[in-house]
Parts: sequence; C-alpha cells; structure tokens
Amino acid sequence: MQEMQITQAQDGMRLTRWLKTARPDMPFGLVQKLLRKGAIRVDGQRVKKDQKLQSGQCVQLPDVEQRETESRDVQPGMNGTQAMRALTPMIIFENKHFIALNKPAGLAVQGGSGVRHSVDRIIWGAAQEMGPLKLTHRLDKDTSGVLLLARSRLAAEAATKAFKAREFTKIYQALLVGVPQPQEGTWKEKLAIAGESGRNEKTMVDAENGQRAITHYRVMDKAGKVVSLVELTPESGRKHQLRVHAAHHNVPIVGDGKYGGKEAFITGVPNQMMLHAAQLTHNQLLGEKLQLEAPLPPHMAEARNVLGF
Repeated sequence: MQEMQITQAQDGMRLTRWLKTARPDMPFGLVQKLLRKGAIRVDGQRVKKDQKLQSGQCVQLPDVEQRETESRDVQPGMNGTQAMRALTPMIIFENKHFIALNKPAGLAVQGGSGVRHSVDRIIWGAAQEMGPLKLTHRLDKDTSGVLLLARSRLAAEAATKAFKAREFTKIYQALLVGVPQPQEGTWKEKLAIAGESGRNEKTMVDAENGQRAITHYRVMDKAGKVVSLVELTPESGRKHQLRVHAAHHNVPIVGDGKYGGKEAFITGVPNQMMLHAAQLTHNQLLGEKLQLEAPLPPHMAEARNVLGF
C-alpha cells in the first residue's frame, strides 16, 4: 500500500486529476477499476472519482502489479513490428534510464474511450523489442514535443518525483495571434477547473478560488502585428495553463479554438494548435544531466513559412 499526502498546492483538485499527476503510469481504465472496487481510499474511506481533495488528506493506493499497469490492448491490428515502426521515428534521445520522444500533435498520450491510437498503446506493442517503457508525464493530444519515458520502475519514480517537485525546466514554443505587450514578462492569473470531467471540463481564470499559476513568456519573432512566435516557460503545472493564460491576455494560441474561439484561426495556415514542448531539462536525474530538445513539428514550421517569419 502506498500513501501520499495532499499538499496545499493540490487543495481542491479532483481525485482523478490528482491521480493523473501523482501516478502517470496508471492507465485511466485501471484507475476506474480500482475506484469501483474501493481499492483507492482517502483517509481510509471509499471515494468517488469526482471527489475533491483537501490539503493534509492522505490517499492510499494499492500496490499494483506491473502486468496490471501495462495490460492494455494495443490498437487493433498493431503488432510489435508495427508498434516499433510507429515508435522509432519519434525517438530523439535514449540512455540506460530514459527514452525521449518528439510526440506529434494529434497523438494522444493515453488511450481511452474513443481513442484507438496512443503513445501508451504503441509502447505496449513495442515492449518485446524495447523492454517495458513507462510514462512519466503527459502532453495534451494536440500539443507536440518532448515526452519522457522511463525504462524501469526506479527511473519512473525518480522522474515522477522530479516533475512533482518542479525540478524540470519546461520550455514551450507557441504561435500566438497578435503580439503580447510587453514583449517579455510573466502571467500570474490563478486558474481553476470548471465543468464535468471530460469534454465539458474547462480551465478558467479564477482570482478568488483558483490555484497559483505562473507563466513566463518572451517574444522570439513576429510577423508584423498578426502573429508572434513566443517562448513560454511555466513555473507551475495547471491543466491548459499556457492556453488559458495566452487567451486571457488576448493573444490566443493559433488553432486553439477551445480557449481562443474563432479568433484563434488564421487563413492559410494548418488548422492545428501551434503549441510545442520544445525543451525539457533537469540538472541531475539519476546521476545524469538531461537536456532534451525537439524540433518544431511540420505544421508549425509550415505556418512560420507561410506567415513570413
């Protein structure tokens, strides 16, 4: 049995959202199964998936065997060879502890209802060739860039702990509609999640009840006043933080209709979200410095060319 205490920064989070952060290696289907069985408890009591947590509470998680966390079906028809064919072009780094991918936009990290193709299903299929690989964090389906996988339970635990402690430096690049003013600064609006879990869930600026959210930004280039290429460095890790902060300051991420509406779309460029996890750095993780970089995805490179950067 593993016990984990809720911190002040996690106060108010829904249980399922907290589990995605605390145990990214546990598939959503397994979490649902354990909740139904009453195997996940808070302060010793059975809980529901939408229960909100309070700082100081203790979450008890059962010891789950490796085969349970990994026994997910591969995309129908995908064998080991096909999985390796999908995985290999994404690999940008590997050592004895980790493998890093440049995840393309449009590829979900974890499978679920209606998701037939995802990173976790690919690595499940590639396990015979690569050995077991474990997710250590997530990227949104429509966000491209650096995704770190662990090659052992030790490495997964070390990386997960480092992500929770904010020891990694994450740098994103985004194309924004317009140019933020000033062209370098920090967005500090507090954020809260509203709506039911799933498609109706949305992150909102909430000065009174929201949680601390800090995003540093810097304009790298611009195409007149129409679009800017901006470097975004989150100091916190709220859901959709970069997207909400940018939209709140009237410079939505190009292609982000959920938060930017119709104004987020520009004629002539690919109809995709222009947000890319460009760099992930840790000074010393399991004795080695990690400095991972992923080149811009094709749809962002095309947009830059079309817009004349």
